[in-house]
Formats: sequence, structure tokens, C-alpha cells
Amino acid sequence: MEQFYTNLIENTIFQLLDKKLKEIKINNPEIVKLNSKKAKNKQALSRIMDKLSPQDWSALDDYLSTNNYLESLLLSDIYKSGFMDCIKLLKAVNII
Repeated sequence: MEQFYTNLIENTIFQLLDKKLKEIKINNPEIVKLNSKKAKNKQALSRIMDKLSPQDWSALDDYLSTNNYLESLLLSDIYKSGFMDCIKLLKAVNII
């Protein structure tokens, strides 16, 4: 039963994070600006990547993918920790 609630909380957190990220991508001017810059740099990166051997391209792609996934896990764990701390606080002050 505990695993059920853990999974439920994690799924809720992932849904909330996804919704929040979508809002931030639209409403945060700095994020909008950086996403525009990223799109422009993507073309330059593509030209560089085309010059790499398949083995080098694969190594770089693997590194970038692993780094992005690691960052997303870290952010999810931070959010989850804050969520759990909030629940503990609400219980401590007898709100739940």
C-alpha cells in the first residue's frame, strides 16, 4: 500500500512539474530569450555535429542526453523533497 501512495505522489509531482515547466517556458522572459538563443545555436551545432565521425557524434550525443536526464532527475528529487517537507509541516501543525 505504501508503494501505491509513493507512486501516486511521484506521478502527481511529475504532472505538476510538467505543467509548471510549460507555464515557465511561456511566461518567463529570460527562458523565452534563452530558448530563442538555443534555437539559433542549434543550427551552428548541427553544422559542427555533421563534421564528426559517427563514433564521436554518438559519444557527444550520449553525454548530452545523460547530462539532461541527470538534471531532470535532480530537479524532480528537489521538488519531491520540498513536497514531502510541506506535507510534514502540514502534519506538524495539525492541518492534515
